[in-house]
Amino acid sequence: YKGIFRSADNGDTWAASNSGLIELYVSDALAIGPMFLASSEHDGVYRSMDDGVTWVQSNNGLVNDDVLCLHYDGNNLYAGTTGGVYLSSDQGLNWSFSALPGIMVKKITSTPTDGAIFVAAYSQPNIYRSQDNGQNWSAIPLPYPAYSVLAMQGVEDRLYIGDYNGILYLASNLSWVELSPTLNNSRITTMCT
Repeated sequence: YKGIFRSADNGDTWAASNSGLIELYVSDALAIGPMFLASSEHDGVYRSMDDGVTWVQSNNGLVNDDVLCLHYDGNNLYAGTTGGVYLSSDQGLNWSFSALPGIMVKKITSTPTDGAIFVAAYSQPNIYRSQDNGQNWSAIPLPYPAYSVLAMQGVEDRLYIGDYNGILYLASNLSWVELSPTLNNSRITTMCT
């Protein structure tokens, strides 16, 4: 609960960079070009246009300010909250409610080839998918409770999820396929491309 830290020397040293932050518990962060965004579980979304030196709240239209995760798909920015998904088409300046009211969103990712957006939620037996920029959503059943989804990553047109038992991917017929038996009983918390 110490806010944002930044390094100006390729990670050799780090210093707190919390100017403008009201809430120091940062739940997620991402960069879009020269802009940085950070989310807070109690204060919504913050933006920085000066490499993370100063931060400004950016919650216009964001009714639920308990933001757990952020995702940028190259066109739209998504905020996962304790009450559903919000969407911004202007890099976080303005927000509108997208979908999944009452759902506590845990992770959001997208598959770049087909543009689908995926949401994992706490205590839900499904992954939710939108193929039209968050306008409509469909539930895809998980082979186990959703609270065990620890990581999600979209690669080309395939969704990968990591949990306490390894990695699965979503096949084109919407069934789950175990990626590698050698990762069984491995706790997968992060994936990247």
